[in-house]
Amino acid sequence: MFGIINYGAFVVAAILLNLTPGLDTLYILSKAVTGGPRIGVASALGISGGLVVHTLLVAFGLSVLLLGSPWLFWLVKLAGACYLVVMGIKALLARGVLAAGADGGNGGDNGGGNGVAVEKPQGISGALPITPRRAFIQGVITNVTNPKIALFFLAFLPQFVDPAVAGIGAEAVLEAGAASGTWAAVATALSRALPFLLLGLTFIGTSTVWCLILAFGAGQFQRLLQSRPRVSVIANRVAGILYIILGLSILATPMPE
Repeated sequence: MFGIINYGAFVVAAILLNLTPGLDTLYILSKAVTGGPRIGVASALGISGGLVVHTLLVAFGLSVLLLGSPWLFWLVKLAGACYLVVMGIKALLARGVLAAGADGGNGGDNGGGNGVAVEKPQGISGALPITPRRAFIQGVITNVTNPKIALFFLAFLPQFVDPAVAGIGAEAVLEAGAASGTWAAVATALSRALPFLLLGLTFIGTSTVWCLILAFGAGQFQRLLQSRPRVSVIANRVAGILYIILGLSILATPMPE
């Protein structure tokens, strides 16, 4: 159906893969613990937004360009690694709870709705507070600039697409356009992209549900951090080290042969 084969097996595989801890899982957990449920949810939705981008790239064959160009692959990899490392350094330098702005993500002006005063980040001159919007954007950037996700999607999704559909290439699209016009070319391109889009959206759906569960669960620990400044400082240090390690892991991603 729609050029998809073994859809049930794909759903099971997607759920199992989502349950396997990875970069996105660790990133969301660290954001939720240090920023609260709202920041965790925004980060999870940002990760899902990044997965939408990867799905579109695979569906329309653009991931092949990324993985086929050494300099472009290196540029994306370097951008993703540097972004995470910078986030890690900021977390290491910040003091107090890296919460969702002034309200800690829970309402109120001094530490959320529980009336507990929260020490604001002071380690960086002019550092902006973490808001849900910023957390969402950070989630998108960290996911889109992770070449491991592009490699995974390019290797995983085609296994569940009818070879006859997956084999439709640029030449077939151009031939359809030359023979029957622009709309025929568009229809041919969409017929190839449709199964990848449906599979990608399925994966994103299962991933989003799991990431939101993680965000809500881990976000509950932020109240503990608000009431214990020393614990919050340790959490920031751990999160900073984690971001740096994740950045270096992206940098170590080899170019596919």
